Amino acid sequence: MLQKIINEINANRGVINKQELVRKLEIDPTTLEGMLFFLNQSGRIKIENVQEVLGSCADSCANCRGCS
Repeated sequence: MLQKIINEINANRGVINKQELVRKLEIDPTTLEGMLFFLNQSGRIKIENVQEVLGSCADSCANCRGCS
């Protein structure tokens, strides 16, 4: 599934919104957010504004170290 997310992002020249990914991949939005966070943290993708895309640490993960 992670590779499918990367493929969709690449197919859209690096610009796609979460709702479009949810629709195309038929995936739960919360699950997608976790995968996007992982891909961003591992350097496989680059999210320009993590808080805007994934929400604040309080919204997504109590142990988040990527937001402040």
